[in-house]
Amino acid sequence: MWEVITGETPFDDREHDLDLTLDIVKGCRPKNYEYIPREYATLMKRCWDADPENRPHAIIIRRKMESLVKSFYAEADKQDPNLKSPINTQLSKNTKFRIQNSKIFSFNIPIKPRNATDEEQLEMEHKSIEVKNSNKSLDDQEFEISSPSHSGSQFEP
Repeated sequence: MWEVITGETPFDDREHDLDLTLDIVKGCRPKNYEYIPREYATLMKRCWDADPENRPHAIIIRRKMESLVKSFYAEADKQDPNLKSPINTQLSKNTKFRIQNSKIFSFNIPIKPRNATDEEQLEMEHKSIEVKNSNKSLDDQEFEISSPSHSGSQFEP
């Protein structure tokens, strides 16, 4: 749901490695942007719950999404069609595309997924920003030059 509403790949500012996997198990989730409608964000967060029993069933998700889409179109009809949507603005800024591969990690210890507290979520987001900036030279940071990144090609062994 997050990828659909943002047009971005979750955690595209981080290496998709064991550290990210462990952060996700500890409850790290993609950032919730302000332009994401509150009802959509609430449903999305319910889907992310670490306890599968707390996640909504597919039929509930479908009904809620139908309701959200209907209300979105009803509201859009009332507004000026010349207004630029923040969602469209964000999508047009997203020029970074990566090939994504699923990875399976085996752990020798039992790991129980959990939901992160708000403080833990902010700490993980801050850590992500630090890692992203530490990978740039001073010139790159000053001019926002993006360096080529390893995309995880599906043809690698």
